[in-house]
Amino acid sequence: MNKKILVAVSVLCVAIIIAGIIFYYNSQIANLKKADLVTDLSISEITSDLPYDANDPNTYNHLLITGTVTNMGLGTAHNAGLHVVAVDATGEKVIDMTVPIAAGTYGLGGNQGGPFTLNDLPSKEIGQVDVAIYHKSIAATWTITPVWTN
Repeated sequence: MNKKILVAVSVLCVAIIIAGIIFYYNSQIANLKKADLVTDLSISEITSDLPYDANDPNTYNHLLITGTVTNMGLGTAHNAGLHVVAVDATGEKVIDMTVPIAAGTYGLGGNQGGPFTLNDLPSKEIGQVDVAIYHKSIAATWTITPVWTN
């Protein structure tokens, strides 16, 4: 009787190990099929020499973002964009929006509000970025994060 129990426990242990290996490799394969966006961006705060006037877009400062976003993953990046957050020297948020991976003008005097139409970026494709986000104040620091759904 003890021999039968030992064989049954051994078979159960082997089955659990094999199931774990299958689960692990299936999760690795699923990860390989996901999108993975990598940025190569140049970001500059362009300030106006003129005093701010809400009625004159020539007086707006803007964050200029140029470069590329590459999908290094094997899956398509759906609704791909750049989430841009910028704050001024006092810590006040002057930009908090998600913009498409494309060319465009946003913020004050541009496409205000949102949400904007975000496009898909297929695997191994490169998206060109040439974005200006107009705003009040002067952006002292910023973060730009690629966002997408798989």
